[in-house]
Amino acid sequence: MAKVFEFPLKRELTFPERCVCCGKPSEAEIPMTINRQKRSVSLIVPLCLRCKKSDQRVFLSSLFAFVSGLVGVGVACFVLLFIWEGKTRTLESLGINNVPGHLNADFILLGGTSFLIGMAAGFLLEAVAKVLFIPFLGWALYYAPLMAVQFFGNVEYVAGLRVSLSENAKTLCLKFYNEEVAQDFERLNG
Repeated sequence: MAKVFEFPLKRELTFPERCVCCGKPSEAEIPMTINRQKRSVSLIVPLCLRCKKSDQRVFLSSLFAFVSGLVGVGVACFVLLFIWEGKTRTLESLGINNVPGHLNADFILLGGTSFLIGMAAGFLLEAVAKVLFIPFLGWALYYAPLMAVQFFGNVEYVAGLRVSLSENAKTLCLKFYNEEVAQDFERLNG
């Protein structure tokens, strides 16, 4: 069961000398920085080497799935829209090419549309890949938020710990997935 803590933004926090994911002795440290409304918080999170490698694999698999969807679907969408526009001349008939000061505005419109569709496909492909990769990458992947949540929700994740700022950016919210480490953290930080 996950345990959540909330602290004022300016408070110094101390982590136990244990991996926040599995509870083994700390062998590495991962820096985390979270930003919201021009406020920033930096933390140094302890991990064991196995959980650090697992965290890196989770990040790389999520990034690969997202970028594959973004590029693959985005490029395919642009090519299809470009061919469609070449045959139908719909944007030309709407006067998109006649915008003063914006030569080839149709390319900007086609590119922007393709980028947005590619982003949506990237997030969707990442969600599907996460479900398929959970048996191989384990609980660290299960608890990791989607990149969309990390991009738009100002959430940072390290294996075993999820950190976010409140809506008004006055409090820091830490969610531990290991109860023993959470109890040690609570003892150290009151």
